[in-house]
Amino acid sequence: MVTRATRLRMRHWGRGSVGRVGICIAVVLAHVIFAGSVLARPQTPLIVYQHMVRRGDDLAVNLRTMEPDGSNDKWLAKDGWQPGPDWSPDGSRIVLGSAENVLVTMRCDGTDRRAIGLPEGVRPMEPRWAPDGRRVVFYAYVPIAVANWRPHVFVLDTATEALTDLTEAIGGDLLWDERPHWSPDGTRIVFDSLRDREFWAEQPDAAKQKGALTADLHVMTADGVYIRNLTQSKDSEEDPAWSPDGEFIAYTWRGPNASPPQVGVRDVATGRTRLLTEPELWASDPSWSPDGGRIMFSAAESRNLAKGSNVFAIGRDGGNLTQLTHYEWESAREPAWFDPGLAVSPAAKLPTMWGELKWW
Repeated sequence: MVTRATRLRMRHWGRGSVGRVGICIAVVLAHVIFAGSVLARPQTPLIVYQHMVRRGDDLAVNLRTMEPDGSNDKWLAKDGWQPGPDWSPDGSRIVLGSAENVLVTMRCDGTDRRAIGLPEGVRPMEPRWAPDGRRVVFYAYVPIAVANWRPHVFVLDTATEALTDLTEAIGGDLLWDERPHWSPDGTRIVFDSLRDREFWAEQPDAAKQKGALTADLHVMTADGVYIRNLTQSKDSEEDPAWSPDGEFIAYTWRGPNASPPQVGVRDVATGRTRLLTEPELWASDPSWSPDGGRIMFSAAESRNLAKGSNVFAIGRDGGNLTQLTHYEWESAREPAWFDPGLAVSPAAKLPTMWGELKWW
């Protein structure tokens, strides 16, 4: 016998069943998407880096991977890719720059290469994936006048393919903005720039044998609202990389008189800086381990640059310097480290390890 209370319960379930089913479907889909990304990503920590070999007058660029101790070094992708490999937050894909008007992504095993078309003349360099897994920031040289090009910072929405010129948004075609990197919460972008004339100083350029202006580290919001010059010095500070906890920025420092570049770290809250490497190494391209405990970088012997560069790792306190690759007359650069145990899944909205960030 169906009682009045039973009929009321049935009617109540009927009114809310569509919503409950929708929620269930959404939860199941999120788990399916997350499970798929887990299967498609490295199951152990892995470093991807750029390997360069000169063949006569040509420079062949490859991608290789290795484990964090330098072992199990393997070829990943063939010639032709530009500098700047970076992992997606869930580790399922790698983004690459290009010598063409496209941004390239591929699976972590080097398959399923996809190209997103960009406007004529926009050739992306050193792309970095946002923590949300959807946006990519990079810099590209854009024409300002005849035979006159300037690097601008761009953000690309990989879902809609909408492209925003952030340098133009924060003012001026004559600005020189390069090497952007996301804050760990995706709300800020740090980059190096020549936009602050007050702190320009001309240095000899060892490679080009001519004067080169010094850059500072600057910060803007993710939608292009300029915040400030972080370093405000006449030394050169370039190649910034935000630590996973948001407390430090690693960068390449170069002092006066063409001194060898060194890797340093800057405390975001206090502004205190510390150089981690010695002048004997011509060091650049710093990037963080996912746990924030170590910094990778590429370096060559300062007295023999032609011999090529290798990938090194050092503790954030300057200890435990380790050489991970051992090339001669070849170069390893632009290392990026992925750890599945510390990965962020945008699809599943997993909690991150980042604490409250300290801003200015």
